[in-house]
Amino acid sequence: MKKKLLLFALFSLAAWGSKAQTTPFPTIEYLDINRFNAGHMVHGDMWWNPASNGASCEYPKGTGKQASFFGAIWMSGVDDTGALHLSAQRFNGNDYWPGPLDAADTLTYAISHNWARIWKINRNDINAFLSIPTHTIGTTPTVILEWPAKGNIYAKGNAGAALSISTEMAPFVDVDGDGIYNSLKGDYPDMKGDQMLWWIFSDNGATHTGSGEKTLKMECHAMAYGYNRGGAVDNMMFYEFTLYNKSPNKYSGFRFAFYSEADLGYPYDDYIAFDSIHRMGIEYNAELPDAPNGLNSYGDHPPITGLSFTEMPGDGCGGAMPAGSFDYFINSSSSPLRDPDNAAFNNYMHHKTFDGSPFPGTGNYVFPITEGAVQCDSAYAFMDRRYILATNDYTFLPNSKTKVGMVFMATDTTGNACGHLDFSAITKLADSAWAFYCNPVTVPPLSTPEVFVASKGIKIYPNPAQTILFVATGLNAAQDEEQVHIYDALGRVVNIGYNRNGTLLELNISKLAAGVYTIQYRNGDQQAAQVFVKQ
Repeated sequence: MKKKLLLFALFSLAAWGSKAQTTPFPTIEYLDINRFNAGHMVHGDMWWNPASNGASCEYPKGTGKQASFFGAIWMSGVDDTGALHLSAQRFNGNDYWPGPLDAADTLTYAISHNWARIWKINRNDINAFLSIPTHTIGTTPTVILEWPAKGNIYAKGNAGAALSISTEMAPFVDVDGDGIYNSLKGDYPDMKGDQMLWWIFSDNGATHTGSGEKTLKMECHAMAYGYNRGGAVDNMMFYEFTLYNKSPNKYSGFRFAFYSEADLGYPYDDYIAFDSIHRMGIEYNAELPDAPNGLNSYGDHPPITGLSFTEMPGDGCGGAMPAGSFDYFINSSSSPLRDPDNAAFNNYMHHKTFDGSPFPGTGNYVFPITEGAVQCDSAYAFMDRRYILATNDYTFLPNSKTKVGMVFMATDTTGNACGHLDFSAITKLADSAWAFYCNPVTVPPLSTPEVFVASKGIKIYPNPAQTILFVATGLNAAQDEEQVHIYDALGRVVNIGYNRNGTLLELNISKLAAGVYTIQYRNGDQQAAQVFVKQ
């Protein structure tokens, strides 16, 4: 164990030292309203601290224990010529830079300097502002006065830099309805949760050295928020990423992925699993106690963590489209699952190995809990896995936008680990998280977690079904204009024919095995999905 600890320490110093050298703007802001105290950065990464080169995802807050080590955004798509465009943040280089793209779809270092800020607002700031009868510069809370919204002449960025904003930017409540943000006329930030962070980054900045591939010319408006309500929602951090394709390219097979170096306490005794129903990557402990040598140890009481996509391009809030893939690579320079570079980032987002070969196993997800394939063999524990959770394929049109929502959550520290493992706590927490994400204003009762089920775009019946499944699309489209795909619980496509009868599709599912499936319907650029049960 001492040998493993020494190797980990040496690797950590090397990796994080390199990261520190390639982080031009070490801006950090914390989401700390509830049981998390997590750092967020302006280069498309989060949950580490550039100053200390250490983890910054403390849970529970005040204990000094870290529920994750590092997280970052990856994106990729293929243009009409077949060229790959990819942006991915990791330890070396920077693919993302703070700030918006200009009219030429570029971002200079000087503009990035001015936008290297994360704006943090609390619900109390809004309440205090609304209680003021007359708004002046002196009586308006600074963050509300300087909010980076369209037309705000008082907007301030990094180090007090004045910002000129003429386009859609940070969300706000437009009290006078003139489309321009002016807090002195009563406008204020449109926030979610009890605390919210807002920042912006783009992938066509001063350098693009993280992945070494072509830029997407993508602008990302990022939002993180949390609640402090004294219940299960205090164990969650919510994220929304609004993506703007500023390029002239139509990206086929566009995918958004979250890369997580999810070291749960001690990093070398963790396992990962996947819950396809909640589109959730899971991290759990292989043994008790966690890290007997004491390095960031949860001892006998480790939590289980989950990262879930609550919204993906093409399916809306709480949609039922399956995740694209759930994969991992390991801390290695020679394995077929080694650290990525160039196109290997894209391979890991598409259930492939470093060199593009099919990922070992079946389906699109590693270690799916739907099959009971929970890995508790100690031979696999000490691999320091880093997982990648990717959305499904999406056709991203030029000069358009889409949104990705996700939530990172942790169970109470009840000691779940191999030997007495129970995933019910994290799956119930995910049920509640989806409800909170899709209903951010009206908060469900904390004592009764609610399950959110979406039925947007298409309607299916009967559900459950045995022989024939009817799909009401609301559209009377020609068959050559639509696509229907069925996915099993492992994300594999199941080929089933269908007949169209007016606005109804009739699918014969009699030969399907009993279980949970997802139907995805596409008609041109319109996409919708829903879950059904085959009895």
